[in-house]
Amino acid sequence: AVTGLLLAPIAVPCLLARLLWRRCGRPGTSLAQQFKAGGSVGGFRIFWSVHKCWAPVYLLLLLHGPQCWIWFLWPFVLLACDRLVSSERRHNQILLKSAELLKGNVLKLQFVLPQGFVYQAGQYIQLCCDQANGEEWHPFTLTSAPEEEHLSLHIRCSDDLDWCSALRRRLVEEPVRALSRGASKGGPGCRVTYSP
Repeated sequence: AVTGLLLAPIAVPCLLARLLWRRCGRPGTSLAQQFKAGGSVGGFRIFWSVHKCWAPVYLLLLLHGPQCWIWFLWPFVLLACDRLVSSERRHNQILLKSAELLKGNVLKLQFVLPQGFVYQAGQYIQLCCDQANGEEWHPFTLTSAPEEEHLSLHIRCSDDLDWCSALRRRLVEEPVRALSRGASKGGPGCRVTYSP
């Protein structure tokens, strides 16, 4: 009974974050700032923050019922395997060569081809940008051909997509604004070249 009472305060926010989840939150702003601005609160960041409570939920459920371990064994094994396999891959870093904003809010990213990296046409990669949000990983299809000397991605990043629009702001709009001392925002056709 006590474990059930402890589970409720964790389970209800998880459910609400899922039911009310919308991509309307803006990265880099706190909940208080979003309320003051009169905007709605949401976004993947809230959803993910609430769902990171899975470890206490598992522990409380195991204590809640003596046979619960049967139902959690295989999901836990799969989770552990996923973490082991992805931990090494998620520490690989590649150098960004350029970021270009195309028409229709499409962001073209070109990266230096890592030595020994072999891929096939249509393969996807998991991308994380620490400046946008270091906890979010997003899959994108490589748009470069395997015989090219660089990796490229094309990402739609309209204003209603929180992580993608934050990526556009960090990689194109903010550098252009800083270099032009606020004279330019960086619209379609704007390209920022990064040097290693």
